[in-house]
Amino acid sequence: MKMGKFLKLGVPLMGLSIGYKLHRAFRHPLPKISHAERLLERLELNTSIDWLEEKQFASDWQKKLMPFLERRRQSGKIHTGPYSLAYDFYALENAVATCVIVHGFNEYKEKYLELIYYLLQAGIQAIVYDARGHGESKLAPNQTQIDCLSFQPYIEDLELVVGLAKNMGGSERPLFLFGHSMGGAVATRLTQTYPQIINGLILSAPMLAIHSSGLPMEFAHIISRMMQKIGQGKKYLPAESNLKKDNYLTFQMPNHLSNSEVRGRFFFDLNRNLHRYPTRSGSYNWLNAALDTLQKIHAESEIKKISCPSLIFRAERDQVVKKEGIYHFYNRLPFSFNILVPSSEHEILSGHDDQVRMIVSQIIEFISNNAE
Repeated sequence: MKMGKFLKLGVPLMGLSIGYKLHRAFRHPLPKISHAERLLERLELNTSIDWLEEKQFASDWQKKLMPFLERRRQSGKIHTGPYSLAYDFYALENAVATCVIVHGFNEYKEKYLELIYYLLQAGIQAIVYDARGHGESKLAPNQTQIDCLSFQPYIEDLELVVGLAKNMGGSERPLFLFGHSMGGAVATRLTQTYPQIINGLILSAPMLAIHSSGLPMEFAHIISRMMQKIGQGKKYLPAESNLKKDNYLTFQMPNHLSNSEVRGRFFFDLNRNLHRYPTRSGSYNWLNAALDTLQKIHAESEIKKISCPSLIFRAERDQVVKKEGIYHFYNRLPFSFNILVPSSEHEILSGHDDQVRMIVSQIIEFISNNAE
């Protein structure tokens, strides 16, 4: 065969071979449809909850929530490598269970104080911490980008927090994990790694698949890996091009995170009051690490390791995480109760009063029923 003909045949075949290998290595096969969900509904709890109200949210926070929590808070730091992970443990003498709360990407522990306020009233103690690179667990105050090469340190950090929760809250007490968004992925991976460590898993709009600026996740995965290989892994993700503008310095409404302007604005301001320079975005390194982790989470052999009951909330209008990842995951779990939060943006606990109360009631009932 002449060299010219060989090249005409060989180059396309080589391209097909490389393309197939890339597809196999970076694929994220997920279902488009699932009917295994129920609409969020109102529950009647056995315990009376003193709810915060949007119309006087800041006042209720200062006059009711903070005094109640400050009497029960025990704060400290877990030292691991160069990081010191800030945590707050909210104790109850006769708690029915302990809940470990894992916040999401670019969030901070105080964002979950409203949830903790309600859990404590229902007899459930809680611990919440700032993940490495977030909140008070940053290496430097002016660090504003989340950059990591692997999610394994997040998972190992959570293992340390779970151990602390058992030591401080009583090793005999049932223990539950609550994870939002990225925290949901971290909580899920820990549960797969140590299936017997918890009594139940609660996921709030979990990051089990990512909206990647219109690109299929396979392409986003390949691009993030290539950027890492050529030494550009620390660059900001292109979706954050608005960082060049100043609109991130003020609260914007409407947005793709919160339905309630009151709660959204309050937590935005709280973040800026607590942290001089809040974290803002991620890097290609982070995206590659996240997508590597999602491939592990969705492996059939890994999902089968989870034997505890699960409660999974999906936000109907979520523009941050993709529903297909949630579908693939819960369709393979043996014991999961899956709830669709109608008309909700990504942060389901930053909704209006009715939505927040129904979600919290479901969480309390789930923990109470599975702590027996």
